Amino acid sequence: MAKVSISEAARLVGISRSALYRGYISQGKVSIERDYRNAPVVDTSELLRVFGDISKATAEHRPDQGVDMAQLQAEVARMQALVQLYESQLAEAKEREDWFKRKIDQLQPQALAGPETKRKWWWPW
Repeated sequence: MAKVSISEAARLVGISRSALYRGYISQGKVSIERDYRNAPVVDTSELLRVFGDISKATAEHRPDQGVDMAQLQAEVARMQALVQLYESQLAEAKEREDWFKRKIDQLQPQALAGPETKRKWWWPW
């Protein structure tokens, strides 16, 4: 049969990973093997032998069952509105940045020329 990871095996039987290790693997009730990466894997036949029918446990713990399509469509519409809002804010920020760049380009020649040093009448030099 198929070999699955420890986490997947725990999900299939409907218990936590640590409970699977503590209650079954460490006591030798469920045997594990090692895959080509030396990671522990459990054969699904072992799960069937120890836990019986695992399809019932997976059906109970599936969070995606009973998803309301109208709710998903409303969420998609909300996300699309957010994307449009963020795109408009980005366009405004780019316009501001261009305006600031033009102002900097206008002020650079004055800054490079320095202050005007016209001689004042009270200066002795």
